[in-house]
Amino acid sequence: MKKIQIISKIFQASLVMLTGSVLLAQNQNLEFYKKKYPNIGEIILSQSETLFITVKDDKLDISSNSFEESYIIDEDVQKRRSIGGVPYSTFQEIKEIQAFTLVPSGNNKFKKIEIKDFKIVPDRNSRTFHDDYKLKQFDYPQLSLGAKKTLAVTKNFPEPRLISGEMFMAGFPVEHKEFSVMADKSVDLGYKVFNNEKQKIQFSKEEKNGKILYKWTAKDIPKFAYEEKTPSPLYYAPMVEVYIKSYTTKKGDKKMILNSLEDLHRLYTHYIKDVGVNPDKEMVNLANTLKQKHTNELDQVKEIYYWVKNNIKYIAFEDGYGGFIPRNSNDVFTKRYGDCKDMSAIIYTMMKSAGIKNVYLTWIGSRDKPFKYDDIPTQMVDDHMIVTYQNNGKNYFLDGTSRETPFGYPTSFIQGKQALLHKDADKYELVTVPVFGAEKSVREDKINLVLQESKIVGKAVTELTGYERDNFLYTLQDKSGFQRTSFLKEYLELGSNKFIIEKSDIENRENRESPLKINYDFSLDNYAITAGNEIYINLALNKLDDIKTLDEKRQYDYEIDNTYTYSSVTKIDVPKGYKVTSLPKNTKMESPEFSYQIEYSKKPESVEMMMKVSINYLILKKENISKWNTFVNSLNESMSESISIQKN
Repeated sequence: MKKIQIISKIFQASLVMLTGSVLLAQNQNLEFYKKKYPNIGEIILSQSETLFITVKDDKLDISSNSFEESYIIDEDVQKRRSIGGVPYSTFQEIKEIQAFTLVPSGNNKFKKIEIKDFKIVPDRNSRTFHDDYKLKQFDYPQLSLGAKKTLAVTKNFPEPRLISGEMFMAGFPVEHKEFSVMADKSVDLGYKVFNNEKQKIQFSKEEKNGKILYKWTAKDIPKFAYEEKTPSPLYYAPMVEVYIKSYTTKKGDKKMILNSLEDLHRLYTHYIKDVGVNPDKEMVNLANTLKQKHTNELDQVKEIYYWVKNNIKYIAFEDGYGGFIPRNSNDVFTKRYGDCKDMSAIIYTMMKSAGIKNVYLTWIGSRDKPFKYDDIPTQMVDDHMIVTYQNNGKNYFLDGTSRETPFGYPTSFIQGKQALLHKDADKYELVTVPVFGAEKSVREDKINLVLQESKIVGKAVTELTGYERDNFLYTLQDKSGFQRTSFLKEYLELGSNKFIIEKSDIENRENRESPLKINYDFSLDNYAITAGNEIYINLALNKLDDIKTLDEKRQYDYEIDNTYTYSSVTKIDVPKGYKVTSLPKNTKMESPEFSYQIEYSKKPESVEMMMKVSINYLILKKENISKWNTFVNSLNESMSESISIQKN
């Protein structure tokens, strides 16, 4: 408590000094920043956070003091952020908040308006259905041109393994940012800087009053620029991550925290120590019944895995250590729901109960996290749990959270990621999840057309495999009535918005390993174009709207969920009394990341067009956008060509 009081006094003193400083040359500063940041409504003048790490009674005592001051430099109220908030949780305890607005009152003077009313709301940035991350939210009053927003916060961190660093990027430009750690000399601090190729972040280290001060600073940080389908900011935002490797007590005992991957695995082993212990008899009997349906172990694993997918509902919720420790599998079996850890635990428990050996609980990060366990041995690397089954040198990544993903496919959001397999209490293995090529996820359209004057009627079959099947069913699953009809029309639309589905049905919905088939009859009014004696028909009916040119001035790379192939065979009957007068030329363009091929063939009574487009990247590097645009323009030009027929 004494330490918190000392920090609070420092905290208050900094506010007093700051409040005085902002009264100086206010009008000059305003004009300067308006010129420096045109079309920006708000800037952050200063952001700082200091993490204090001390050894007290042979344990670590950790707290932080953070401060932020921002400046309103535009009269447009839409460019202001009046709502403020401070996140907190079981592992980040708020001890003190001070927030106020400084409102210009003339003659370089300000009126200070302190904020007294705070309300607690869920943290909307969380991706989970329920967790204990919350916001202490408040409103900055009377924001106007030249006003300043000030926020200072003191926090406690009861779990030393869950401290983290700072990202040097924000939603507004930042004039100056500082992150520092003041640690006892007996604390061995680990740290790593990411995405600092331009050397924006400067580092210093010094001994001060018997402690070690680590400091990272940066200035003139541009604001985060939102762009469509940008990878997670963790890929490009300069950032510092810190962690405690170990500390030494007064008695000279060295306490390991996260000195190595072995320490992280030891911690995770503690989290899962009760998984598979005393499984419910009913669950064991079911596991063995499912196993007995097959003699081949691979099929046995698949049977149990699919039972969990079909019967346990995924609900993301975390609460304190519930974000790390799986719940009892017997409870999950009874209640029929759980989060990623719970679903992994019940898959593991059922398979072990059935005598299947090479099954391992596995920690992994989603693609939002570009880090590897080789980079830094902390929990910042992962945010997900799955099960890995090993058979004849092959890894099968079993993720219960995605109901429709076929056996043998990892979920799309962990492709390319490093996984940490728990082999036993003292052994782990690092493996990398493969990225599946475009041939593994295919949409194939088989379309037969009949011309009725300017109207086209047709029968079509769309087959979906891999992630294309998964994505379609995930979107369709909760839709019925008008919503379902609208989604199907949008997804299957051919030719133009005059496309009408006359009837449809879906086959193989429950068989994940067979192509999903959508059979449909459709009509398309006013599609054929008549000019004199000629009739022109464009056979590239699927316009592939997701394949589009990108701004070559993009700041960041472009990311998609999965690689895929679009394939189509479109056949149109030539009406009696007509002949084909011209066909477009065959075209193609190939590269490792994207390719297309379009071919036309003339039959005795019909014309057929074959088209195949493969998109074989997950992240398109910004330096390849010009090449991508060339590809898209070439594809669009080829798809715009029409066949022509004429009366005999």
